[in-house]
Amino acid sequence: TILGFWPRHFAFYARYNGMISRERRISVTLAPLFMLTIFPIAVSVFLRSGYGLLSLFSIFNAMISAGDILAGALIFPQAPRGACLRDKGWRTYWKMPDTAE
Repeated sequence: TILGFWPRHFAFYARYNGMISRERRISVTLAPLFMLTIFPIAVSVFLRSGYGLLSLFSIFNAMISAGDILAGALIFPQAPRGACLRDKGWRTYWKMPDTAE
């Protein structure tokens, strides 16, 4: 796993240089969105508190998570359930694991 920062686009990123299951890739891709956007808003609604700064941060995070949402939305319908994914540059490839061993 590689964690990095892309200064030109002011973007943080995480990259995995191996095979990863479709389900894990989708969950890892969307986890920051849920933990930094949806979860704080749900807590604020549940506690009925008007955390203004927390809500502002959550909305900002939702806006900058557009790439994560797009990546999850592209992987979900295109790679079949149970497939393994691998990135090569900007492309993502999938294959079904060998079941006969």
